[in-house]
Amino acid sequence: MKKVWTIFLSIGTSIIGLISFFWGSKYVVPDLTQVEYGFPLVWGTNVVNSIAGPVDLWYINFNSLVIDLIFWFAVVIIVTSLSLYRE
Repeated sequence: MKKVWTIFLSIGTSIIGLISFFWGSKYVVPDLTQVEYGFPLVWGTNVVNSIAGPVDLWYINFNSLVIDLIFWFAVVIIVTSLSLYRE
């Protein structure tokens, strides 16, 4: 029964990590509309609208992307290890 708990905990943590990785927050001011992706670090920015009109520009910060991936993989590994250690 404890192994089933570990599996559910690992899957739940992985889903939370994926949701936070692809989480988008919209930033709107009169001359700019952009969507920023990533949590806890913003790794991607999609500029949707600017003063020049509709645009589709992407800015990717690869350092933040790698740090985000390492962070969420570490969270999943630590939670799984702790749940296995508790058995």
